[in-house]
Amino acid sequence: MAWLSGVANVVLAVVSIIVYGYCEKITGIQGTGAVVSSILLGLYLFKSRGGMQIVLSPILVALQLYIVSPWAKIPFNLQKSQASLSVFSLLIANIFMGSGVNNVIDSPKRQPYEKEIRSILMQYDPSQLSKVDNMLSQNKGYEDKLINSLREKYNIEKEDYSYNDEVSSPIKNEIRRDKEKTDLFRVELIKLCEKYEPRLLKSIEHMMVSNTDTNSNTDTDTDT
Repeated sequence: MAWLSGVANVVLAVVSIIVYGYCEKITGIQGTGAVVSSILLGLYLFKSRGGMQIVLSPILVALQLYIVSPWAKIPFNLQKSQASLSVFSLLIANIFMGSGVNNVIDSPKRQPYEKEIRSILMQYDPSQLSKVDNMLSQNKGYEDKLINSLREKYNIEKEDYSYNDEVSSPIKNEIRRDKEKTDLFRVELIKLCEKYEPRLLKSIEHMMVSNTDTNSNTDTDTDT
């Protein structure tokens, strides 16, 4: 659920601020809390998140380390503690970066998973198709487990559906059944010709086409 993700982000932000305050208190040095909490938060975001957060988190941590270095040149006459707090605030904001941006960047990675999940749900539970995006967001990094859980839930094997072809499984199954019927009809027709009218064997394919056209017209008339 999307609201759970929002709550988790708020909790993460609160924990980061508590770490910031605790480090400031035990060291008594302004800026220490911002540096320590920035490094911890940056490492967490880099490891557990995707999209722009993977890019921005290490940049902000590197900037934080530069600020506390002896050779740092800080503009606008800011003190190092103020600059460190500013970078820490940016990392806090980075927690709440919209998933839409991340999804655009991550889309090439998630496309195969999304296709397979949609194919499973299309065939076994179409009412759940609207929840695919939420499923992928909540199981980011665990897509294989998500697919396996869906297979177990619907008691299916991988070969029971197809997600690489443009034609969906129900349509492909219908086409396969029609082909099987046609093949059986051809075999029976050949047997009859061999037994009663061998000269018609050369016309088998023509007879097959004629029969198909007749059935199509009959179906059309019935629908009308």
